[in-house]
Amino acid sequence: MPMQTRRPRRRRSCTTSLQGIGAGISPGHFHASAVDGYLPVTEEDAFSYAVRAAKEEGIFLGPSSGAPLAAVANKLPKNSRAAAC
Repeated sequence: MPMQTRRPRRRRSCTTSLQGIGAGISPGHFHASAVDGYLPVTEEDAFSYAVRAAKEEGIFLGPSSGAPLAAVANKLPKNSRAAAC
């Protein structure tokens, strides 16, 4: 009897290079009803904020963690002291 192999599941194709973002995968602890909205962030901003966190704060992040930093920075008022930091 031939050994049966499992076929890997096909993942949905994703148009972003940010791992874990936009792949249509939601963890079990995610509650969409608690989300007020979404803030768009470019991949370039996500990567640049990850690099910035490493250079300025010594915190090594991936671009999927740089994305929320970029979203917050874009949401802050331009004249805010926190935005200038």
